[in-house]
Amino acid sequence: MSDTQIDKKIKVKGSIHVGQEMELVQAAERPSAKASFFDVGRPQGMPTVDYSQRLSRPGELPMQRLVHSLTNINENIWIKNDGLCASYGIFGAPGSGKTHLLLYLLRQILALNKDNQDLKYGGLILDPKAALIDDVREIVKMAGREDDLVVLNTDELIQRKEAENVINSALDPYELGNQLVLAAQSAGVSTSDPYWLLAWGNLFGAACSLLSLGHEVVTLKQLLDALLIVELDNTLTSDKPERRIQHIARRQRKNLENLSSEDERYDAERAINQIENFFRQENENIATIEAIITRAYSAFQRSRYSCYSLVQSKELAKRRSNFYDRIIDEGKIVLVSLSPSEPALAKTLCTLIKCLFQRSVLSRLERVRARKLKNFKRPLIIACDEYSQVASELPGQPMGDGDFFSQSRQNGCMGLLATQSVNVLQASSLKEAWRSVFSNFGGKIFMRLVDNETAEEATKLAGESDWYLTSQGTSRSKDGLGSSTQKELRERKSLPTSVLTQLFQKGDAVVLGSLDGSTGKSFTQFVHVPGEFNPPQSEE
Repeated sequence: MSDTQIDKKIKVKGSIHVGQEMELVQAAERPSAKASFFDVGRPQGMPTVDYSQRLSRPGELPMQRLVHSLTNINENIWIKNDGLCASYGIFGAPGSGKTHLLLYLLRQILALNKDNQDLKYGGLILDPKAALIDDVREIVKMAGREDDLVVLNTDELIQRKEAENVINSALDPYELGNQLVLAAQSAGVSTSDPYWLLAWGNLFGAACSLLSLGHEVVTLKQLLDALLIVELDNTLTSDKPERRIQHIARRQRKNLENLSSEDERYDAERAINQIENFFRQENENIATIEAIITRAYSAFQRSRYSCYSLVQSKELAKRRSNFYDRIIDEGKIVLVSLSPSEPALAKTLCTLIKCLFQRSVLSRLERVRARKLKNFKRPLIIACDEYSQVASELPGQPMGDGDFFSQSRQNGCMGLLATQSVNVLQASSLKEAWRSVFSNFGGKIFMRLVDNETAEEATKLAGESDWYLTSQGTSRSKDGLGSSTQKELRERKSLPTSVLTQLFQKGDAVVLGSLDGSTGKSFTQFVHVPGEFNPPQSEE
C-alpha cells in the first residue's frame, strides 16, 4: 500500500468527563478498535475534530496527537484568593513549555498591587542555568516593576561597579553557619559522616560570631579568608604559621573584658574556645574540613567574585537594610542569574541565597514583634526554574525545603517551582524527602512528560474522581471484505498516562489541585498556556 495522506473531519466517539464542565473525548483515528484520538471539548454535544493521518502499510497505527482549538480549551490559568500564598509545582519535559508557564504565572503575580508600596510582591527568582535573565527583565518591565529589580550577575555587577553582601542576614551566626553547610552540601559538596557536617557548621558559626563582634557586618570573603589563609602573627615569638581566625581568636580573648555586655562576653568566649579546640585536633581532621570548605566556597575568595561580599561600615549598615530584609520590607525583586560558564558557582550561590531567604521568611513574624522588621503584610514569592538544581534538605534537620514549604503559607510566601520530573527530584539532594516538598504543593501542573513515574503520580491525583470512557471502533478483515463494529462503555479510576506522555503538545497542561487556595475537593483542569505573557483579566 502506498503512502496516503488523508485529511477530514470525524465525529468524536467517546468522552471522559473531568469536571469544571470539561471532558476528555476519544475518537478513532482509523478503522481500528485500538487506535484512539484525544481532544478537549465542552460536554454540550459531541464535537468534530480535524485530524490527519499517514498510513504506510496495513496494520500500522498512526501516531496519536492532541488537537485543540482556543474555544475548546481553558486558557484562564489564574492564581487568586488564598492561592496567592500557596506553592505550586510545574512538571514538564524539556520543550514542554514549563519555563514559559513559570514566567507567565510570575508575570501575573508581580503585577499585583504594583502601586501599593506595602502590598506589592517582594520576590526571589532563581535561575541556576542562567538562561532567563532577559525574559525576567521583560516580564518585570511588563509588570511595571523595573525599579524594584536587583540582578545578581557577576559580569553586570562588575560592569556597574556594584556589590551585594549575600550573607548579610539577620540570622544568628551559628544558624548562618548551618545554612552555609546546607547550601554547600545541596550543591554537591557532601560527606557521609554526620560528624564532619557538625564540625563544619560549628566552625562556620564560631568564626561568624567572632568576626561580627562589635556589630561588624561579615562578608563571605572575610569568613573564607579567616578560615583558609595561613599567616604569621607578628605579636608572637613563635614562627609557626596559623590560620587568620586563630590570630583573631587570640586577640579577642585579651579583649573580653572590654566587651559591653555579659551576654556578648559569653558568646565571644564560647566562640574562641570552639576555634581553639578545633585547631587542637589532629592535622588530618583539620585538613578534611578545610578541603570541604575549599571545594564548596573557595571561588568566592577570588577578586572577580568580591561583588558578592560588599564591605559596609557600621554607619552604612545601620542606614541600609540587610540583603534579605530589602526583599521583605521594601518589596525588591532579586534575580540570581550568573553565567552558563559558571555552573558550579551558580548552583552554590543560588542554593545559598535560597536557604538564607527561606530562614529570613520563617523568622519574619518574630522579628516584626521585636520591631526589627516593619512589614509583615507584604506578600512574597520564591520562583525557580530547574528547581532540582537548588533543592536542599539535611536528613533529620528541620531546615530544608520540606520544612520551609510546610510553613511558607502562614508567613505569606508563595512558591513557583518548575522541574522536569519526580525522578529528577529524587536524584537531587532531597533524596527520600522529595515527597515532603511534593505534598506541600497546593497545585500541581503537569505538562508533556517523558517518564511514566511522573505521569503515574499525576494519574493518582486525578484518579480521585470517576472517569467514564465510551469508545467505538470498526475492525476490517485482512482481505478487506468483512468488517465489524464494537461499542464499549468503561469506567476508569485514573487519567490515562498516555495523555501526558504521548498526546500533549508544547503548552498543553493539566492542573491538579486548587489555584485559589480552597481546601475542598481538588479538581482537574485542562489548560493551554498562551504564547504571550499578558495574563487574562482576573475574575470579579
